[in-house]
Amino acid sequence: MSEPAVPDVAGLVLAAGASSRMPGGSKLVRRWRDGTVIGSVLEAALRAGLAPIGVVFDPEDGELLPHLGGSRILRIPHPEWRRGRASTLAAGLKGLAATDAAAAVVLLGDEPEIEAPVIRAVIDEWRRHGGGMVRARYRDRPGHPVLLAREVWSRADRLQGESSVWIRLEETGLPVAHVEVDRLAPIDVDDPASLAAARARLSAGPAQTPSTGPGTGP
Repeated sequence: MSEPAVPDVAGLVLAAGASSRMPGGSKLVRRWRDGTVIGSVLEAALRAGLAPIGVVFDPEDGELLPHLGGSRILRIPHPEWRRGRASTLAAGLKGLAATDAAAAVVLLGDEPEIEAPVIRAVIDEWRRHGGGMVRARYRDRPGHPVLLAREVWSRADRLQGESSVWIRLEETGLPVAHVEVDRLAPIDVDDPASLAAARARLSAGPAQTPSTGPGTGP
């Protein structure tokens, strides 16, 4: 069940790609719990109250389209996704420009371990202290969700290529706050091995339950 919509925070799920390392079709529609990988990400976004939830996708991905329904889902086709991750982020933020959102929480479509409490903790940190970017920081590394305040969305237009957009945004002088999350970062299910690892961790149960702490600044 989804929570009531958060009035001023949208979701942005980056889901455009070739799934080139996952034999047999789109990695995003692989089985996860009782649904799919992308379905788990969207469910977490819904439970966190994000609205609308923009999904950037390859319009030629016929496998994915049937999974992008729902009143809160805003489809954002991006036929030029091969230009890199930065172009996908920029396309998504442009797709949300007509909304009233004051911020967007960015998620990856291939990280099914994302959970609503972590999304809400990132939003809460932004509400307490403001700032341009708030990011989850797990035991092993920073990761998603990442919140971008609307006033910094235009910076994404100037980024190019495949390397980390978050590092390059920080290099522009954008300050970042972190929310500490007491668990390992979600696994990107890029290939059969990583999908198997994520499923194994899911089966481990309560040991992987996140425990969020306060933001710690840049």
